[in-house]
Amino acid sequence: EILQNKVIKNRILGKDSDGTLKGGMLYALDAKKRGLVDFIGSNEFALSRVFQYAKNK
Repeated sequence: EILQNKVIKNRILGKDSDGTLKGGMLYALDAKKRGLVDFIGSNEFALSRVFQYAKNK
C-alpha cells in the first residue's frame, strides 16, 4: 500500500490506474504504456544511466 501511494503520487499513470496497481505481472511494453517505467533496456543500459546520474549529482 505504501509503494502504491508513492507510485500514484510520483508517476503519470494511464487510464486504468486501478488495474495497473493490482500487483499482476506486466510485459515491459505494457508497463511503459501504463506509465510504470521510463525506459526499456539491458542491464548495461540501466547501469550506464545510474553512473550518469551519480556523476551529474
